Amino acid sequence: MKRERLTINKIKDKLKINKAIISKADKGKSFVISYQNDYHKKIMDFIANSNLATVNNDPTKTFQRKLKNLINECQITKRKDEK
Repeated sequence: MKRERLTINKIKDKLKINKAIISKADKGKSFVISYQNDYHKKIMDFIANSNLATVNNDPTKTFQRKLKNLINECQITKRKDEK
């Protein structure tokens, strides 16, 4: 256990020194090590080329409220054999 912790800390230190990150690969069950600048550039390129719209505020609460209202409008009844 102690040896594993030491190895993890060495990896974290190397990543920090080299300004790199570990991310999950697109396919398979593997990981990729990338420089932070390259990763950030790829994300920005994806956003710029994906026809995405930006919003000024987080719409999550509005969607949650609408969903709760829709659920409450549904008239769901339990069957007699359910408890």
